[in-house]
Amino acid sequence: MIYTMERRHYFGSGSMESRWEVHEYSHRCQSGDLPEGKLVYSCKAKKEASAYCKANGIEPQPRFIAPEED
Repeated sequence: MIYTMERRHYFGSGSMESRWEVHEYSHRCQSGDLPEGKLVYSCKAKKEASAYCKANGIEPQPRFIAPEED
């Protein structure tokens, strides 16, 4: 499994809310993107998300890796 830690922004009713989310992905496409992710954990502080990853042995990876050119 591939895990990422991402900051997301939600807009609604004239306000904005920011959250840190840990997502789980099964594979990475040839283009370098991660399709069909599943939300594993959500919180307001990056420190909380980092603590969750550490407690569960998760090593977050970058959301996007540029494909190698031949």
